[in-house]
Amino acid sequence: MIDRKAKSLVNHSGPFFAKHRNWFVGMVLAHSPESDVAFSTTRASGPGGQYVNKTDSAVRAVHRPTGFVATAQEQRSQHANRKLATLKLALLLEERSLEAGAHARRDQWSVQQSLERGNPVRTYTGPLFKLKVAK
Repeated sequence: MIDRKAKSLVNHSGPFFAKHRNWFVGMVLAHSPESDVAFSTTRASGPGGQYVNKTDSAVRAVHRPTGFVATAQEQRSQHANRKLATLKLALLLEERSLEAGAHARRDQWSVQQSLERGNPVRTYTGPLFKLKVAK
């Protein structure tokens, strides 16, 4: 995934923003290359009459590296459903990366909990804290 960083200028007015009128908000846009996503179209289900039976407006997006699948059939347009499926897929990938980060933090915490006392690497002695050489 390629991360693109952007800055957006947000103008605020009101009693709470008297001193600072312009705020810059940093945003990170996660983008998955189109080559990693496979799109397929099907006919949408649900109410809609003859239109639903004539057009392939539902979109199914599959992220090939992870196997995640996102479908969208809420909109009438295939292009709009493709955008929705891409956004849903991006949310799934973002959720996965957040879970991976939480798992890494949990693993790091468990490593620190398994430390044992009693085998010091260095020992300092005396009022001047001189390093005691192990014999």
